[in-house]
Amino acid sequence: MTTSSPSWIPCKSNSSFFAPNFGPYLYEQLTKPSVLFESTHENLQYSDEGLSLSINTRGDSPHIKTQLFMFHGKVGVDIRRAPGRGIVSAFYLISDDLDEIDFELLGGDTDQVQTNFFIKGNVSNYERGMDHKINPEPSFHRYEIEWTPHHIRWYVDRFLLREVPHTNPHGFPTSPVNINFSLWAGGDSELNHWTIQWAGGYTNYDEVPFTMTVRNLVVQDYSSKTSYCINGSWNTSSADASEVAAVVPQLCSSTLDSGTADKTGLSRSTPPATFDTISKPVPKTSPCSTSVIPTSITRYKSPATKPRPFFFWY
Repeated sequence: MTTSSPSWIPCKSNSSFFAPNFGPYLYEQLTKPSVLFESTHENLQYSDEGLSLSINTRGDSPHIKTQLFMFHGKVGVDIRRAPGRGIVSAFYLISDDLDEIDFELLGGDTDQVQTNFFIKGNVSNYERGMDHKINPEPSFHRYEIEWTPHHIRWYVDRFLLREVPHTNPHGFPTSPVNINFSLWAGGDSELNHWTIQWAGGYTNYDEVPFTMTVRNLVVQDYSSKTSYCINGSWNTSSADASEVAAVVPQLCSSTLDSGTADKTGLSRSTPPATFDTISKPVPKTSPCSTSVIPTSITRYKSPATKPRPFFFWY
């Protein structure tokens, strides 16, 4: 595991970003191999149900990532977490210099989801992480991460779970990120005590295979940047607020967040009793002729929980 940021990162050209190659909107069913992704692990299987990552034996840690990067945007995907004590299903955005935004789903803790973020590989503390109660139903749920110059937002089943402003005391991501899915055994006996405890206990490999499935990936790139060099400055290493504000209304994101079926064929679910609705300013019109503009978003009322430490072993 790398815990410090690389001192030098090569420049990225327009061939490295989503927007110049696909426009601001990309949809992948993940039912068959795609040139969008790269992986060095064999335990990947495509079917009509989606892309499955499996641990079939001790030491397996399947991982797949996009070859392209984005500079602010929103990424959504359906995930069915892998069951099993100590098994971690992960969906995260990460940059070459180790800015990171995460969802972590523990196989032995199905009524919770964990959110976290790291800046330039700094793991000196884990106060950024939070646990959230969710519907424990062992089926697919919709997970979304939105990153702008002003905030990070995590959504589950179309409802806002958490928001972190760029003014938070822990820092804020400022580098292009790619999209990653991984499955690993945080409960392996070779790992340290704190990692095993965080993951929920020792993994029983007699219960293999452990399988995580992902499908219906939607990428909305908020930036029109075509090249990038890391230089340590927030203002110049990110798309600025005016650019993001100009791009967002051009997207069909209102369709994706509405109560009607969206481009993935999914529909918004009814919020449980632990949600409440808060007002949100929205545009009066949408460039998407079939969209329905929502007039509010729903924020998850997370119970007070002590954040668990986060450890990553890719």
